[in-house]
Amino acid sequence: MIDILDIISSIKKRISKQDVLFCILLLSIFITTRVINLTKLPIFTDEAIYIHWAKLAWKDAGWRFVSLTDGRQPLQTWATIPLLKLFEDPLFAGRMFGVVSGIFSFAGFFTLIALLFGKRYAYISALLYIFNPYFLFYERMALVDALVNGFFIWFLIGGIVIWKYRRLDTALVFGLIAGMALLSKSTIRVFFPLLFLLPFFMYEKKDFKTRALTYYTLMAIVIALSLVLYNIQRLSPFMQFIEQKNTTFILSIPQFLSHPLNPLLHNLRIIPLYALSESALLGPIVGMVGLLLLYKKRPGLVLLLFTSFFIPFLTIACLAMVIFPRYLIFLTIPFFTGLIYLAGQKKIGIYIIIAFLLSTAYMNWAILFSPSKIPFPPIDRGQYIEGYTAGYGINDMVARFKKQSAKEDIYVFTEGTFGLLPYAFDIYTAYTSLPIHYEPRWPVKSDDFIYAQDLAKKYPVYFVFAERDSFPTDWPISLVKKYPKPFGPHGLYLYKVQPE
Repeated sequence: MIDILDIISSIKKRISKQDVLFCILLLSIFITTRVINLTKLPIFTDEAIYIHWAKLAWKDAGWRFVSLTDGRQPLQTWATIPLLKLFEDPLFAGRMFGVVSGIFSFAGFFTLIALLFGKRYAYISALLYIFNPYFLFYERMALVDALVNGFFIWFLIGGIVIWKYRRLDTALVFGLIAGMALLSKSTIRVFFPLLFLLPFFMYEKKDFKTRALTYYTLMAIVIALSLVLYNIQRLSPFMQFIEQKNTTFILSIPQFLSHPLNPLLHNLRIIPLYALSESALLGPIVGMVGLLLLYKKRPGLVLLLFTSFFIPFLTIACLAMVIFPRYLIFLTIPFFTGLIYLAGQKKIGIYIIIAFLLSTAYMNWAILFSPSKIPFPPIDRGQYIEGYTAGYGINDMVARFKKQSAKEDIYVFTEGTFGLLPYAFDIYTAYTSLPIHYEPRWPVKSDDFIYAQDLAKKYPVYFVFAERDSFPTDWPISLVKKYPKPFGPHGLYLYKVQPE
């Protein structure tokens, strides 16, 4: 079992004071790039939902599994609760979940590269990881996808370490990690087949059958422990909604067999496009070259990395009905590993590093300082910058409502009952003493103004609309302010109700 003193002694032998200083410096740079201007990009619909769930679960223990009502696993909700306690701004707190997930991934990738290639390569990997725009953006968002990327990395580490050392304590630790992974997102399931194929890529003639038997026995323990943790969700009556939610995103096998080319052909085109676009193009392409060169020296490792890409890629391509770039982050890890291998070569490494940093410089600058200029593919520009789901103006309206509610009660009607409206407001004022009362509607109807005008006799009453500025002429509202979105004709609109 685990011997703490032995671990400490082993660490002292391998890590010098210089290593400690390098690690502190790299971690400081990492945290700075993830935290600077963290709330500059307006809140995104899914972020509002997830932060709302976390705040509800924090304030009401009966709703600790609230995310299951929408078929989402609860790990992000639980992990965000302590962050909401630490930071006053709920958006900052929610996005700190992404930062913490990034630290988990960052440490994992450093460990993976050190395990595969050695310490010098690990330092290079840390530097390039920090400035990988794909990782940088999503590790600054209140989304679970950065954490899924981290679990993918640690799955590779766990499989390799268990095969190499075949220790029960390692299997128990990895089982806990795998269980937590299953509590984060259903995508994690596609990582498990890799664990069963790993021995064939790490093949050694000596005692292979005995080693493989021991490995699979330990892996059975990993699977069992992970399923025990996963079934914690049975404490909630809403666990059944996970599979129901999956059917809205994933084809069943019979559905796929009935029309195998749809959505396969579409997905085969967009998956590489999304991954390349959000990686600023150069990284994955150079990484492919790196893997080809590495194959000459370590074919088993390259086949392992390729398989770790190919199994999830093929699964997603065949079965996914809805794909966003954030779902694909982990697919770039094998190619990023190939890039690190090239960057560690003495003759060409420095040129690879410089080329990578230059190729990603503009995208990284935009992410940190001017989000509206991020060169995303249209699907992500629509989500985070230009479309209905981007919350431009939320902060200004929240400040306005807070200021007015210091004097009197106010009522805010939102055209939306789930998502950006009303949750983007709710996360700032729910469970506070502020007399701000939300009245969600979908859709807003003429009858709602009978109630609204009655309230307006005593209190200020507002309506918030998204992407809509045309109304029946008899609606008694006047425009207070329009909050436009970059490069788009619409935005959020704040109206005030005129009393009779």
